[in-house]
Amino acid sequence: TLGFLRSSRASLFPTPDLAIDDPVRDWFDVAEDAFFECPPNNERVGSFSEAYSLMQRFEGEIDSVLDMDRVD
Repeated sequence: TLGFLRSSRASLFPTPDLAIDDPVRDWFDVAEDAFFECPPNNERVGSFSEAYSLMQRFEGEIDSVLDMDRVD
């Protein structure tokens, strides 16, 4: 999973909207932190549950911007 995440990251940039660059980077950072140590236990992510919650939050931010872009 970690290898897949690291190899996939580059293909997502540039993003379709600069407003989602940071949330996409943050999503990948959390995902990599979660799968670097199984189970995760580091400064950013203390558990899989915490990682998935953070990733869902970033996904919501990304979806909101993409939804606005579709309306325009």
